[in-house]
Amino acid sequence: AGCKGNHPSPRPPRASLGVPGKMHPKPPLLLLLFFAAGEAAGTSLTATPTKLTQSDQEIKIRWSDLPSPDGLDHVAIYSPPSSSDRDFLGYIFLNGSASWRSGRGELTLPRLPNLRAPYQFRLFRWPAKEYSYHHVDHDGNPLPHGRHRVALSGEVAFAGSAARPEQVHLAFADRADEMRVMFVCADAVKRAVRYGLEKEEEKGWTEVGTEVRTYEQKHMCDAPANDSVGWRHPGFVFDGLMNGLEPGRRYFYKV
Repeated sequence: AGCKGNHPSPRPPRASLGVPGKMHPKPPLLLLLFFAAGEAAGTSLTATPTKLTQSDQEIKIRWSDLPSPDGLDHVAIYSPPSSSDRDFLGYIFLNGSASWRSGRGELTLPRLPNLRAPYQFRLFRWPAKEYSYHHVDHDGNPLPHGRHRVALSGEVAFAGSAARPEQVHLAFADRADEMRVMFVCADAVKRAVRYGLEKEEEKGWTEVGTEVRTYEQKHMCDAPANDSVGWRHPGFVFDGLMNGLEPGRRYFYKV
């Protein structure tokens, strides 16, 4: 027989997220709005080539299926790809493409410097009502805020070893028979410059050593370069001096 008396009605189980067998509350409105403001379904963004070789001198940015395009929509540049949306290295407006009003287009970027980390590109909207002079660059131009990301590309990386010499430059030196060769590598391993008059088989070439230097985060004068967000290690700068050069002769050199 059942017991009698004034017993309180049983309480429902306490709601708990992610626990099987228990009640789950509806997601809060804020969470729903967050997903609604995310990347637009169907909009695509690509960057090619995905591997930059020595012969690749530009990067093609293509997008499609962008609904209701606006003149302030833009693609921002990031490296490394783990950077937050606000920490872009630069940006380019989509209206640089003749077909941008159709929601698709193509832009060309010159070859970017090798930062020893991949690049990534992200497409953003920038509503005119959010255009503000409270967030500006050093020249007083308003900067994008990175709030409305629509699409992101795959990574674009540099082919080959990070130790490969990059940014090779020639410069005059103090004497008329000298030329300076400078280049950047990812490490400080000893390297040399070789040069001579005969291209084939490098006969009679001269080899000279190089000095190597770098600088550190503490040497930068201002943010964001001297904090953890803006700092990028510059690599190591090698400096070799070719001397004994004869006027009017053509020389070949290697680093």
